[in-house]
Amino acid sequence: MPSETDAESRSRSIRRWLQVIAFTLGIGLVTLADIGYVVTGYQEDVLFTVTGVAGGLVALAAAVTLVVDLLPESSAPDPDDTTRVGSDDTRHPE
Repeated sequence: MPSETDAESRSRSIRRWLQVIAFTLGIGLVTLADIGYVVTGYQEDVLFTVTGVAGGLVALAAAVTLVVDLLPESSAPDPDDTTRVGSDDTRHPE
């Protein structure tokens, strides 16, 4: 039976691949919008502009989520951890 960390690793890997696929599809949509705009002789402004913007937003969202997912987890100290060395508690008993 696979361990929990193995399942988390697979899930994370699948999520990253889906983000890469979404980014690629967004870039492809922007490219197709540009090609369509050129092929029509620069006539269909609104259709290809909206398509290009939609593809750009998809690519941007996928890239941002991929970068955020790849960043290391925060190393902020745990506020409930009482074993920290150099605690801010400088009170002395009187």
